[in-house]
Amino acid sequence: MKKYLEKVHDMYWSHDLNCATTIIKVLAKKFSFKINNQVIDGLIAIPGGAKHGELCGLVTGPLMFIGMYGRNKGINEKEIKKICYDFTEGFKDKFYNLQCRQLRPEGFKPSNPPHLCEELTKKVVVYTIDFIENRL
Repeated sequence: MKKYLEKVHDMYWSHDLNCATTIIKVLAKKFSFKINNQVIDGLIAIPGGAKHGELCGLVTGPLMFIGMYGRNKGINEKEIKKICYDFTEGFKDKFYNLQCRQLRPEGFKPSNPPHLCEELTKKVVVYTIDFIENRL
C-alpha cells in the first residue's frame, strides 16, 4: 500500500495533477488497468464540481474506475450501479460527506496552498483499494 500512497504524493507534486486524475491513475496502477487518455482528459474539471465545491473528485474518480473496471471484468450494469451506490454509502460513513467543500480542509480560497487534499486522497486511496478488492 505504501507505494500507492507515495504515488499520490508524486502525482500531486511532480505532475501537478488534480485529485480525480490522481486517484484514478493510482487505481489503474494497483489493478493493472489501462486508462484511455480521453478519460484522463475528461477528469480535468471534475474536482469539486469544477471548483463549485460539489461532488468531490475523490468520489467521482473511483466511481468512474469502478464502472470501467467492473465492465472489463464482465459485471453487468445493474450490479455496477449497486456497487457504486455501496461505495458512496461507505464513503459517506467513513468521510461524512460527498461534497468537496465539506471534505476539503480549508474549502476554496485563493490563498489555499497547492494540493491541500493530499492526506485525504491517501485515506481515500486506502478505502477505495480495500473496497474494490472486496467487492470486485
